[in-house]
Amino acid sequence: MAVVWAEGPNNELELTGEVSGTWRLGRTGGTAVRVTADEVDFCRRLSGRPPDTGVSLEAGDADVLGLVEALQVLF
Repeated sequence: MAVVWAEGPNNELELTGEVSGTWRLGRTGGTAVRVTADEVDFCRRLSGRPPDTGVSLEAGDADVLGLVEALQVLF
């Protein structure tokens, strides 16, 4: 399943594991950045708890990886 929202260059997030899927942010051109992470670890990272594994940059600008790793959402 792919979910698309927002304007701007495409940034793709692929979550792996039992609840997997691909989410694309942006609608212009090809994929600028592609990031992969385990779904449970990514949610742990978003909540501010240390994950067991990291986020992997599959393609694109390495600076974006740091931004993704620094994301935090209050649940």
